[in-house]
Amino acid sequence: MANEEKRFSTPSLDEIEKCGVTRGIEVGKINHLTHEIFPTQEVWFQCNSTTACCRYHEIPITENDIQRILDNGYELFQFIVEPSPILIKSKMKEGAYTKAYVLKKKPFTTECVFLEDDRCKIHEFKPTACRLYPFTLRPVDDDPNLVSVIVHPDSVCTSVHTKESRSDQIPLPMKPGKITLQDTKTILQNVLKIMIETELMKK
Repeated sequence: MANEEKRFSTPSLDEIEKCGVTRGIEVGKINHLTHEIFPTQEVWFQCNSTTACCRYHEIPITENDIQRILDNGYELFQFIVEPSPILIKSKMKEGAYTKAYVLKKKPFTTECVFLEDDRCKIHEFKPTACRLYPFTLRPVDDDPNLVSVIVHPDSVCTSVHTKESRSDQIPLPMKPGKITLQDTKTILQNVLKIMIETELMKK
C-alpha cells in the first residue's frame, strides 16, 4: 500500500505550472500555422492505463470541451464544479489567457466524475487536457507560430520514458529496446492531430 501511494503521488496542475519549464523535458516543437513538427528529444509513450491521471488531478476543460460533452447528452451540472470559469495561459499566444472550467470529481473522492470501472465514460469526446496528457503545450517566446510540447516523466506519468530512464522503472515489456526521434515524431503527430481536432489552432 505504501508503494502504491508513493507511485501515485502526483503533483497538482498548479505545481506543474510553477515548475514545468524547469523540470519538464521539451519533446519538440510544432508550427501551428504550417503544421510542421520538430522532434528534439527521444521520448517514448504508451499509456499503461493506471488511471492515476483520472484520480489525482484537477482537470481544466474549455468551452469547446463543454459543448462536445453537452452535445453527447450530459447536463452542465453533472460535470462542472461551478459556473465561474478560471483563466489558463493560452497555448498559442504569449500573455493571452483562455477561459476554462474545472471538471467535477465524485463525492468524497479524488476521482473524475466520468471514471467508471477504471474506464473513461466519455473517452470518445473527453476534454482536450485529457487527450494531450501527459504532454502540455507552451508558447515559444521568440516565435509566435511555434508551440513547445513538454513532458514531465516519472513525476507525473509512469508511461513516459526517455533514453535516460532506468530499466527497473519501466513497468511494461512493450517499451522498445531503443528510443529514437521517430518515437518522438509519432508523439508530435498525435499532439498535432489533437490540436487540430479540438480547435487549439485557433487564436
